[in-house]
Amino acid sequence: MARTHMPTDGTSAKQRNTTQHDQRGARIRADIDSIMSALFNLHSLVLVLLLLTCTSAYIHQIFPRILDSNKDGPLGILWKFARIGERMILVSL
Repeated sequence: MARTHMPTDGTSAKQRNTTQHDQRGARIRADIDSIMSALFNLHSLVLVLLLLTCTSAYIHQIFPRILDSNKDGPLGILWKFARIGERMILVSL
């Protein structure tokens, strides 16, 4: 009869698997929490909106037909950000 290896710390295989699963889940939750905290941080949100506005204005300046032909739908949001960026540039001059 073959003898199986038994852990010396008194935990069963099911308990060890549950513990490893909990640790893995905690790491994933920590990663998600760090991403979500950037979305709810006011400074980060303002920075993302400013970068989106400037990038959209630049893309509209280089390739105007891409954004002008897609004023509706998902790319319509980028067109609106581009318009805001163009107006920001005019105000700063």
